[in-house]
Amino acid sequence: MSKNSKHKLSVCICLLCGLPAAGKTTLLNSLLKLKILGCTKKKNASKTVDDFCVFLPEANINKVELNSQRLFVGIEYDSLLPSNFNEKQQEQASTSTTSTIQSKERNAEISGVWKYARYELLSLVKALIQSSNDCFQKEYFSFIRPKETKAETWIRFSPILDSLSLSWSIDINEVLIIIDDNMYFRSMRYEYYKIAREYETGFCQIFMEVPIEDVIDRNQQRSKKVPDDVILKMSTTLQVPDPDKNNWEEFSLTVSSSSDSQLEQIMSCIEKAFINPVQPAKPSCEDESSKNRIQCSSSLIHQADLILRKCVAAWLAKSKLGQKLDDLKQLSKQANETKSNILKGLKSGEILVSFQKDSVLELSDAAQDPNCTFYKYIKELFDLDIKAHS
Repeated sequence: MSKNSKHKLSVCICLLCGLPAAGKTTLLNSLLKLKILGCTKKKNASKTVDDFCVFLPEANINKVELNSQRLFVGIEYDSLLPSNFNEKQQEQASTSTTSTIQSKERNAEISGVWKYARYELLSLVKALIQSSNDCFQKEYFSFIRPKETKAETWIRFSPILDSLSLSWSIDINEVLIIIDDNMYFRSMRYEYYKIAREYETGFCQIFMEVPIEDVIDRNQQRSKKVPDDVILKMSTTLQVPDPDKNNWEEFSLTVSSSSDSQLEQIMSCIEKAFINPVQPAKPSCEDESSKNRIQCSSSLIHQADLILRKCVAAWLAKSKLGQKLDDLKQLSKQANETKSNILKGLKSGEILVSFQKDSVLELSDAAQDPNCTFYKYIKELFDLDIKAHS
């Protein structure tokens, strides 16, 4: 039981991430069917209560032994995104190797639709947490539709809310929100971490690591297949959770299957996240550990900007061979957008920078030394981002 559950609703966001056909949805179903989550029991606790599991497209209600009353909410992105979304992604992948302006514009349009659809789901999850908090210790569940949610998205999301309304009770004191999506970019997952920080909820990540050959083989057996080239491209740009480098990814677990032993590890990870909710960002915080967390000061941003300018110039020089003038302009725009996004991430704290104490002095002239840690780090960010959007 969460330490705050008696006086405050305890919420945890659990992200299931990995390549298409890696087994994320299978894992989610396994967790619910095996009643693994929320089934830890104190030595003297043997009370049987209702454990409500809400999952698209059907609601599963199971009797389990619990020490608290926990509500499960499964959010599967594939069920909530537009019905023609996969076709649009495939169209984008099929034209990504061409360099015509028309193809670039079409890809930009598809990318815009993709980003807004994900933004809608983020807004709905935020509203779901807020509504759950508002309805804590009440006999009913109510939900206000976010103004930015389109009608078709609202229709697809409504079954979750209908199930919640039927399942809600005055005794609910924990809500576990499990999100099933690829989330191959760290920035996608960080958006949910920011929600966890805003609402002081638990946050954890379960990464499904499966050999690419197995993923492609499984994909061929699915009714809705993802093109192999899309999966291969995602595998080269996928950013695996790295708690050693990023403190916000502390409660992350890499698994390869839904075996009983790994389900127990997942359960343990989620329970730890429940009892260690994300705390609000503090104005200043000194890190007394072996690593020194460097705030993105103006000098650090300046060095990053200089390094990124060099990255842009080098990439354009490498890419310009055989390109038409209009295509060169598009490439330049793409490179500079990548540069701006990285700088924005550094300033906002979305991209965190960690160094050993003896590396801090490198920052003052980092842009002049391609071999220094910071230079290599910024260049790696640029290369990954530009590759993902090329």
